[in-house]
Amino acid sequence: MRYITRHMSLLQCLRCNCYSMAPSYYVDDFICAPACPWSPSASAVALWLDASDLSTIVKVGNSVGKWKDKKNSGAIYGEAPLASREPQYGAASLGGKPGITFSKADDTLLEIKGGDISAAAVDWTIFAVYSSTDWLGVAGYYGGYIVGRPAAISTSLLLYDWAPDSGTERYGYWSPGGWVKCGEIASPPSPHMAVFRLKSTDQATIRDNGTPITACNASAFASVAVPVDSVIGNSNKVATNQLDGTIGELLMYTGNSTDSEVEKIEGYLAWKWGLEGSLPASHPYKSEKPLRPWGT
Repeated sequence: MRYITRHMSLLQCLRCNCYSMAPSYYVDDFICAPACPWSPSASAVALWLDASDLSTIVKVGNSVGKWKDKKNSGAIYGEAPLASREPQYGAASLGGKPGITFSKADDTLLEIKGGDISAAAVDWTIFAVYSSTDWLGVAGYYGGYIVGRPAAISTSLLLYDWAPDSGTERYGYWSPGGWVKCGEIASPPSPHMAVFRLKSTDQATIRDNGTPITACNASAFASVAVPVDSVIGNSNKVATNQLDGTIGELLMYTGNSTDSEVEKIEGYLAWKWGLEGSLPASHPYKSEKPLRPWGT
């Protein structure tokens, strides 16, 4: 835990509401401890779904009818098309922490409603904390889709988690030219954190628990819009390639974040979801969560 002594005003100290004041201090010399943890700015995120925030989840029992975006007072939200296709909330379903569980057997999904995540075609950076239990979709397709689009599967996919029966786990996406698989991980931990960075002019890159995975060519994959009726936990609204697993948190940013920005969000997610031990030794937030600047 970091403790900092610095010359600052009382107002600056009080703005940092996550610490306790030291019992003794001078007129304008305060000891603020510990420093405030950093979290992403809601205004910068295109979509932010967080299962640990119960105020964003509308459910009957554990059946989730609506999962609201943390920005715009939930004006954009994921909604199940039918009660029979509602995913399930669990207070400890993701490594002992809250999660929304999607089921291949029940063909569960959430459709984006209330507005476009992005009406225009853009590049994306997507962060997901999740676990997968079974990657085999219907009709012989492999895949558990984290984010999909409403169109037919030939033009739909943004990010999927794919694995055959070999026990490895692979990431990738669907492009107009076919499946693109971006590296694989043997026996991945559960839960874990994936980052997908799509540059239509360069490459799509994947990071798993802070470690870069083999990049894959994105030349055949144009930038995409993510309009109303895009889906979470499935490739599209038909019964193919459902995610069989649990999502704890999903953040989608338009454009490609810098390496330092990606690492900071990874640090936030890792420490929040108990994954800091899985970060590589070289990661800047391996031993300490990201902190806010003093006075902010």
